[in-house]
Amino acid sequence: MTIKESALRWWAAQAQKNTFVVLSSEIPDRRQREYLIKEKFLFSAVKGYWILIKPEDSIEDVFPLVYWQFIEKILPRLGPCSIWGKSALSLLSGDQKAQQYLSVKTKKKTNRKLSLPLSFEISLNHDADFDERLTK
Repeated sequence: MTIKESALRWWAAQAQKNTFVVLSSEIPDRRQREYLIKEKFLFSAVKGYWILIKPEDSIEDVFPLVYWQFIEKILPRLGPCSIWGKSALSLLSGDQKAQQYLSVKTKKKTNRKLSLPLSFEISLNHDADFDERLTK
């Protein structure tokens, strides 16, 4: 099987499972990843995180659709954390749309912003009294 065939087969299997956000380590082979990038089947969202797209689609159309899948994939990397403030209230009220600015409370001693595609960002805020029972 050629690199192209292997790469496209892997991409199709991910799409069939509705997995549109993957880590670099989940892509089987560097050469397959390079092929998928070159042919515009992969978009680098944040270092080590990739979004599966079709070559004819734009990230502006795709990212809002896979936003929560991306958030679910990246939050564990940030350590114990939970969505809070207006971000949490929006979710609790049933608003499932992509949030331009997502507020996250964390036990880690950090107060920084993580830039995402299309000027979206995650704001990480240290909470010395963070309760890990707030995580899923």
